[in-house]
Formats: sequence, C-alpha cells, structure tokens
Amino acid sequence: MTDGPFKNAKLSSNLKKFGNSLTNDAIGPEERVERAESALLRDLPKSFRQLIYKAEDLIKNASSDSSARQAVQALFEKHQSTPFADTLQRYFKAYISRPIAIATAWTYALDSMIKKEAGRIRSRMTEEMMHMRDRKEISSADFAKASANLNCLSEIEISKVRKVLTTKKAGRQAAFVKQAGDDDGPNG
Repeated sequence: MTDGPFKNAKLSSNLKKFGNSLTNDAIGPEERVERAESALLRDLPKSFRQLIYKAEDLIKNASSDSSARQAVQALFEKHQSTPFADTLQRYFKAYISRPIAIATAWTYALDSMIKKEAGRIRSRMTEEMMHMRDRKEISSADFAKASANLNCLSEIEISKVRKVLTTKKAGRQAAFVKQAGDDDGPNG
C-alpha cells in the first residue's frame, strides 16, 4: 500500500526547530510565537522575498496607482511561477479589483499570504506529528501538548511579520534593533 500520488516533502530545518519547541515546557507562549514567526519567515524562498522587494519598490516609486498596478502585474508575469508567488498574485488581483489604493491592496495581499502560510505550516506540522505519534516517535501526551501549542500560529503578529518580510532582511535578524546603551542587547 502506498501513500497515494502525493507525499509531502520532509520538514525544513526551520520547521523542525519550531516543532521541537512545541513540547518543550521551558519555552513560554511568547517565545513560541516568536519562533513561529521566525520559522515562517525563514521558510520563504529567497526568490519570493526578492519579488516582494521589487513590488514594494514599484508601488513606492510609481507616479500613480494605475501605473503601479500595471508595473506590479507585469512583475508577476515575468517572475517564475511558484506556489508562493501564485498565491500572492491571486490575493493581489482580488484586492486591486476593489476601489482601494494600490498600497492598501498590496498590504492586504501580503497579510492574506502570511495567514495562508501560517495555516499551511499548522496543517503540515499536525500531519508530521500524527505520523510521529503513529510511529511511536512521540507519546500521545506529547502529541496532545504539541497540538495545543500549535495555536501559537494563530497568535503571530501579521503586521510584524509583514514588516520584517519587506525590510530586505531575512528572518529574525530584521526584528533585532541595536540599542543605544552600552549594556543593551538586541531588542526582539
């Protein structure tokens, strides 16, 4: 018997690290949310982030909403088709069909993409944990704890993730800001 025509790829190292935090009692809810945000950001391909940077620049530097709209649509057409790019393009097309500013439509599209990716990660992690439980790699109690802790994905700050995603820095590094004092460390 086979798994059927579709079999998920192995979890990325970013998602594995996040998954390990789901059963660790030493990690609090806030840190778990931060780890979820970091895993989500680090799992996005570099080419997808480059697409976002280019679209951001087009929207900021356009002389009008209509020229920005055309430029961003042309950018999507030139960009290699990927699941991330295709999903973002669908959301963007849906929002620009409404009578709102292009920058607002872009923000809504990014937010929708981030929510969708968080949902995908939740589903993928749940599936992987079920397989691990079935193979007796984790106990039923750890499975229940990890499943409950996956709720942290619904608590991520979409605006924070969007801001980090659009700052041309990958992952958590963009969230760290050098403090003014000698004794201050990263803020994050």
